[in-house]
Amino acid sequence: MLNNSSDKIKKEFENLRNELLDLTLRNQLLNFKTRARTITISNQSPINIYQTLVLQNNKMYFVANKKEKKEEKSGFSIWDHAPFDLSRFTDGDKTLSTDLTPNELQKRLFYINNQAKTMLQEQGYNILYLAVGFLEWRDNTKPKQVNHAPLVLIPVAMERKKVGKSFNLEWTGEDIQTNISIKAKLKENGIEFPDFEFKKYGEAIDHYLREVRDSVRGIGEWKVNTNIALGFFSFTKFVMYNDLNPEAWENNVDLTKNELIQAIFNPSVNDKKAFKEEDIDSQLEYSKMYQVLDADSSQIAAIQDVKAGRNLVVEGPPGTGKSQTIVNLIAELLAEGKSVLFVSEKMAALDVVKDRLTGVGLGKFILELHSHKTRRKKFLKDLEKATTVRSQEPINIDQTIRKLETLRQQLDDYAEIIHKPLYGVQLSAFQLYGLKEAADEHFSRSDRIIPLVRFDHPETLTLKDLDDITISLENLAELYQTISKENPWSKCAPKSLLPADLREIEQLINDTLHALDDFLVERGRVYDIYGIKKPETLNEFEKSLSAFDIISSKNSELIDGDILKTFIPEMGGNYEN
Repeated sequence: MLNNSSDKIKKEFENLRNELLDLTLRNQLLNFKTRARTITISNQSPINIYQTLVLQNNKMYFVANKKEKKEEKSGFSIWDHAPFDLSRFTDGDKTLSTDLTPNELQKRLFYINNQAKTMLQEQGYNILYLAVGFLEWRDNTKPKQVNHAPLVLIPVAMERKKVGKSFNLEWTGEDIQTNISIKAKLKENGIEFPDFEFKKYGEAIDHYLREVRDSVRGIGEWKVNTNIALGFFSFTKFVMYNDLNPEAWENNVDLTKNELIQAIFNPSVNDKKAFKEEDIDSQLEYSKMYQVLDADSSQIAAIQDVKAGRNLVVEGPPGTGKSQTIVNLIAELLAEGKSVLFVSEKMAALDVVKDRLTGVGLGKFILELHSHKTRRKKFLKDLEKATTVRSQEPINIDQTIRKLETLRQQLDDYAEIIHKPLYGVQLSAFQLYGLKEAADEHFSRSDRIIPLVRFDHPETLTLKDLDDITISLENLAELYQTISKENPWSKCAPKSLLPADLREIEQLINDTLHALDDFLVERGRVYDIYGIKKPETLNEFEKSLSAFDIISSKNSELIDGDILKTFIPEMGGNYEN
């Protein structure tokens, strides 16, 4: 089963490798063309470029050989610079001569420098290379077209110390690249293309160009020239292309059997139980937690999953604490004596994490390997510093941990109390407060003040009592709405009443209540006699009066019961003649 899986992964690797290569003539590595973002060097040989730029690690300087036109010399230009002084060079061996005017050269260098820096900042890799030697070849699809493929590509960087000065060029120290695209293209035609090997003598590049020339000897009009040009070349996909090559793996390493790669093609192997947020307090101890920045429960759960060896993807919009989580995770793993490789497409993300680690005192453990910062001298110095970090005397934090444990227990108790069902209603304080907030919001939307209702002994209320009270309040609200419109006393607010007035009012209310009781009894008898559903609200009662008007009429015996139902559908009447 495992062998079948490995064969499947190897086949998929090969398919992915083929998709990474662009073998069309749109590819600059197969069909290099001079344009506004390229510069052709006219005065240097490959061996001198390799000797000066790479082996001696010297900077080289651009110069313009073409004079400005008379009309271009008038006026001020931001591209103007002082005449280039060649006297500080020996035989001009450090100059990079171009067939451009000074203004044209400065404009082009300015553009190239900005584009290279932008790509480095946003994508995290260098695209600026000095191409040394070109293969002039023809493709079967366009046999009449001569294509130029660069052979050796030296990664370089540009620098200008101040405005008005010329740009200089230097080797970044990164690996010198062979043109993988032309190698893959020629492989399709059965041609073995040699790889460039770094050697510490200047003739090495001439020897390589000779090897290429020998490998294509006898193929039509193909030939190798010694041209040199500065331009943009992207090798990101080609690095992955090489990484996916099984021949490049170590003898005892089979990436197809790697746990992570197996999980990609068979997700069930990574089906480990995730850490639950609600288990943080019960399963984690402060003495074994090494977070250096604030973290919420979801972030802590993600950290525990990683520490347990679970492979996962964490997603979140900007500002949700992803960088904080990364810093906390690195601190946790450092405390366990582990090393962490943190990679990112954007340099800004690397700088954020680095600055935060430095801010909490972990900067001494950082070893930067990002792009232009991978200079050998700096790398060796940082490596020595990181490996010689001395441990400090342990800090007694027992008291702090005990305080944290006490605070956590208090917070847990508080959460339990506010969510505990209370009394007969079996509603928690959190739920009751939520009901109150919802009521406040309801009345605030209509710019009204919430009415105050008091209950005697609320702890004795049950859910049924609460439902009955709710219904009573709804009926009261309806009654208020009914009588408030036409009640002649609705806007009266007497300041004082005489005792005799109060007794009279009391008597009138009692008489009204007795009369209302008698009315309800008689009303019930009438409804029972005529088979009409009893109204439950004042609005329904008002509508039922229309039915009684019809029933009391002289011609009521001629009226079909269905008419009554149609006339007062809200009553649901079942009147039968």
